Amino acid sequence: MRLLLDGYCRASCQQINFGKSSLFFSPNTPASIRTELRAILGMTMVDDPGKYLGLPTMWGRSKKEVLQFVREKLLHKLSRWKQSLLSQVDREVLIKSVAQAG
Repeated sequence: MRLLLDGYCRASCQQINFGKSSLFFSPNTPASIRTELRAILGMTMVDDPGKYLGLPTMWGRSKKEVLQFVREKLLHKLSRWKQSLLSQVDREVLIKSVAQAG
């Protein structure tokens, strides 16, 4: 595994920061292999890899539920964008129509 990662680093001219990296294993991976890889690579083991580039690395069953925060963030930015393009009169009409709809 270490030779493979070293080959990748040479080929890509990139370097792996093993201090910031972590290992995540399938539940089916034997404990002996986990321990051996951890020792060889010098990385910590984690139960949940968290997020990468702002997205969760573990999806689970419902992608809709996992990506809900992306939808909310997009709608929030879109509403701010729309508000900045509206005139003062248009904003008042929008506020009144939203208030009446609620």
